[in-house]
Amino acid sequence: MNTQAVALPEQYVAWLTALPVVHVVAFKKNQWQFYTLDELQAPTRIDKFKATNATQLRAFVEMYKTHGATDAEGPKKARFSLERLAGSIAIAVENADILFTDPSEELSMWKLRPDECAVRPLKCTIFEFIAAATVEDLEVD
Repeated sequence: MNTQAVALPEQYVAWLTALPVVHVVAFKKNQWQFYTLDELQAPTRIDKFKATNATQLRAFVEMYKTHGATDAEGPKKARFSLERLAGSIAIAVENADILFTDPSEELSMWKLRPDECAVRPLKCTIFEFIAAATVEDLEVD
């Protein structure tokens, strides 16, 4: 499994590095905890597949394939290509859900529900997301 670094837009990296150490980022009904730049490159394991936090969707795809999946469930029960999912970048988590951006679709934002092999669109790009999201500093003084 390839765990090489991923390319993220400079505007996003600047926003990410300005986040408080302990935070939640509220967007619509979700409260996301974003990976730091170091955490994005940290190793993780999904089932028996190794990846980094940023590339963990590749590991999920490999796991889904071993269970016979050919696609993820997309919006309105449409198919969402596993190849497209594997090419996306995981950037945050909320409980078990994973927030990711899809470089093949103008950095559109999506939520993966890993246990269901299902994705849901946030109907925005990464730039629209960071402009509209509310950051809450949870660090205790």
